[in-house]
Amino acid sequence: MQFFNLLAFSDADYWEPGIGDPTFLGWFTVGMYFIASVACALTAFSRSPNRAERLFWMSFFIAMGLLGINKQLELQK
Repeated sequence: MQFFNLLAFSDADYWEPGIGDPTFLGWFTVGMYFIASVACALTAFSRSPNRAERLFWMSFFIAMGLLGINKQLELQK
């Protein structure tokens, strides 16, 4: 039973799906994360960078997208 305590996501020992920050500022922040994500993807392919630079921008594309998702779903709890 101790193993399942490690999987607990909240004080009540379970994760509840829902919007973590439903305010205007919360949604604005998520929007900015996704705009930054798209900008990173466009930079990766529009400037024709070398392979290392493309991997750099694509890693930031993924990171910004995941941060936007995490901002509203609060997956780290």
